[in-house]
Amino acid sequence: MPAHVDLEAVVAGIQVTLFGDALVSGVQLALLVVAVGAEATLYI
Repeated sequence: MPAHVDLEAVVAGIQVTLFGDALVSGVQLALLVVAVGAEATLYI
């Protein structure tokens, strides 16, 4: 197994992990915005 293929696999894995983390963070942020918006609506 050539070393560069392994390196590419590692890089691809890192990119997928970073993308997954960004996706999770985006979902959490969206839920936070929705929650804050709902609370603001209740208080108005």
